Amino acid sequence: MNRSLYVVIPLMAVLTILQATFLARISVFDVFLQPALLVAIAWSILRGPYEGLIWAFIAGIALDLFSIGPTGGMALALMLAVLPLTYIRQVLPDNPYLFPILLSGLGIGLFTFIYILILALAQRGIRLNVLVDLPLTIFINALLSIPIYWLLRWLSRILYPRQIEM
Repeated sequence: MNRSLYVVIPLMAVLTILQATFLARISVFDVFLQPALLVAIAWSILRGPYEGLIWAFIAGIALDLFSIGPTGGMALALMLAVLPLTYIRQVLPDNPYLFPILLSGLGIGLFTFIYILILALAQRGIRLNVLVDLPLTIFINALLSIPIYWLLRWLSRILYPRQIEM
């Protein structure tokens, strides 16, 4: 069994409750912070497609519990957004400062477009002003991704220590 499952389920429970209650009332430049999405994106950047998809699925299902959208819509959108990020990360050189910002911004943008498409296919109401606010949303959340990425990098080193070769 994957060690990170013991971390992701309680972490996503806390983050989605925090995102749906407390952070839903606080905005930074009219942008709402999305820590659950950023944690799933950052973990997929760190650990690859297998664990990234697991974390994205759990984060999406947890967010779906607080959403009026179709059940599984956020999980599907987040999984589809995370998958290309893991492969992009594999071909890029290691840069722990720049890539969390760029890939998190790309992930938030992909997630938003895919989720809007899912809402349109489900014939749910879509607010197109989300697209107007998208560049600022990407920028603010990408900045928030830096401390999240570094905390998860620390957690990854605890959960998966490097083996010493002799």
